[in-house]
Amino acid sequence: MQGVKEDLARDIESYTCGEEPSIVELHNAPKLDEWTVAVCRRGKEFVLSVRGTVTKHPEHPDGSIIASGALVWLDRHHRWARSHRRLWVLGKHAGEEIPIDGIVTDDEG
Repeated sequence: MQGVKEDLARDIESYTCGEEPSIVELHNAPKLDEWTVAVCRRGKEFVLSVRGTVTKHPEHPDGSIIASGALVWLDRHHRWARSHRRLWVLGKHAGEEIPIDGIVTDDEG
């Protein structure tokens, strides 16, 4: 787990300096298509995540609809996102906005 925290800290530091993930990192990352952004309630906190149809994920078959973990970085051009555990490539957006009452509880996802 220590390596994950170190990788995350290094990535956030590089993103704040204007750097982006490498071509190799993006190529190896799972991709979400028809993705949307969701604000989810996790216990007493609210977190931002992305949901969509995944390809190239190590734990889910292609075509599964999944949600990322809590996001720590969302590319301002919506090409990629970083959660605590992994980098995500963002493909085609579903075109949906977050509704005002769009908070999802743990029970919903």
